[in-house]
Amino acid sequence: MPRFFEGKLLAFDVDGTILDSAGRISSRTIKALESASQKGAHVVLATGRDWHGTKYLLEEVPEIAYCICVNGVEVRARDGEIHSSLEIDIDLVKRVIKVVRENISGVAFGASIDGLFVGEEKVCSSLPVTEGIVGTYPVRIVDDLSAELNSNIQDLVIFHEKYVHDIEKFYRQVLDITKQYQGELLVALSGLPMIELLPRGSGKHAGLAWLANLLNIDQVDVVAFGDNLNDLTMLEWAGFGVAMGNASPELFKYADQVTFTNDQDGVAAWIEKKLHE
Repeated sequence: MPRFFEGKLLAFDVDGTILDSAGRISSRTIKALESASQKGAHVVLATGRDWHGTKYLLEEVPEIAYCICVNGVEVRARDGEIHSSLEIDIDLVKRVIKVVRENISGVAFGASIDGLFVGEEKVCSSLPVTEGIVGTYPVRIVDDLSAELNSNIQDLVIFHEKYVHDIEKFYRQVLDITKQYQGELLVALSGLPMIELLPRGSGKHAGLAWLANLLNIDQVDVVAFGDNLNDLTMLEWAGFGVAMGNASPELFKYADQVTFTNDQDGVAAWIEKKLHE
């Protein structure tokens, strides 16, 4: 009997990894995750989505034990209980919004607040809309994010339609403008055509490390799957990193292995192969 999965922590990105291009999870992938769990693996999601944009997937995959949400900002059990959480202070958020608006005309902002994405119209309309049950991000649209804030937030997202196809240039601009705050904030690529500011000390790798410690699992026994730049640190940190065939080319440099694309059930194919080794 294959023993590969015993004591392993398997961490899966959501969009572009276990979901296909239409935002659906295939029956083949669900079965593969179930099989890995039955063989002793801890099945975990590690996503840029907030809790409200993730929890529906747990109804389709009962084997998911934990969710690392908002790119590592919080760790939740499948019942929604928060085990670990970081926040950005509201006053710092307002200062950052002000300085970015002063330096870049036409920007729009969004934020994850208590597990729900709240954003200005241009940000919300740029989020992917797909057919699957977890394909659409639950959002609340506001005219001015700064005016709506009355509590700390989990992340701050910055969007500009001019830089949709030149996101790295936009990233460098935001990095330079916000350098005075980077002792408290991490500037990152979100996996979407926008920039994300996270609490310092977060990132998918950080959430994964925290959870592995909670479960008493060694780093070498963590396997991570992803497709985009916000998965880079997770694949690099994990004992074994698997890039999807549809992944950003940069991710291939940090992966130990490449599987098929998300539309070819790459996650399921990898698990099935390990089950029969």
